Amino acid sequence: MRRRYNKILILFFVFYSGCGLFETRSVEPPTEVRSTFTQPTSPDIVLSNLNFAITEKNLDNYMRCFVDSNFSTKRFQYIPDAVSQTSYPVFLNWSLNNERIYYSNLISFTNSSSSSNLFLSNINFNTGIDSAVID
Repeated sequence: MRRRYNKILILFFVFYSGCGLFETRSVEPPTEVRSTFTQPTSPDIVLSNLNFAITEKNLDNYMRCFVDSNFSTKRFQYIPDAVSQTSYPVFLNWSLNNERIYYSNLISFTNSSSSSNLFLSNINFNTGIDSAVID
């Protein structure tokens, strides 16, 4: 009986040490790209999110900086200045989809190792109850 117990004990130690069942596995890389996005509750945060989206070349976060028609009755509207209207008629009917295509193309034509930055100066905020116009 004791001999049989020793054999079972030896087999247990061989399987325990050899199969790797109780070893920790290596860490898997993340499946999603890390991004910096803060829930926008003020115009400053929207601009910060826009800056991070451009720096990180993150199309989804870039698009999240515009109005979310799922939660608001407001719609995206781009109104070019008078010079741009006459020089670039494509901006007359510029939509959110045009913005997505534009930024997607911009990312795809930019070298992945190069950096992208947004520099804003002379920012003026005109805030209302439920909206803000940034010039």
